Amino acid sequence: MIVVRAPLLEAPPLGIVFVDHHTPERPTLAYTLLLSEQPGHAYELAACGLPVGLALSVINGTAEQLRIEGLEPAEGLELDDVLSSNYTVRLRRVQDVTDFEGIDPARPLWQIVTPDKWGLFPGEPWYSDEGHPQPLP
Repeated sequence: MIVVRAPLLEAPPLGIVFVDHHTPERPTLAYTLLLSEQPGHAYELAACGLPVGLALSVINGTAEQLRIEGLEPAEGLELDDVLSSNYTVRLRRVQDVTDFEGIDPARPLWQIVTPDKWGLFPGEPWYSDEGHPQPLP
């Protein structure tokens, strides 16, 4: 298992934890740690199954758009300023946070899911997880 900590766009001590288990059965995880401690953020953000660079970019972009637009995460909320090429990301509430070390179970954790090359999301008919499966916790 590899754990990488990367800075989030906002001021320290915020960070993003990246965990790569190097097994097909357990996807990579990237998630914010202590974002929920900051004013106006009663939640944490996560990406599952994405390469480290994309995961970090998606988490930072999502945090930034939520902050700039004054939005609160919600089930199915789509954000259009995170990815390029007119693709959106979608938020889903994580039900089981046991794989996310350091996350307070009392705080909501939101998974950011990205579409496939046809714009379909995990769980939708004909979604292709080719290359980057994003299990829905």
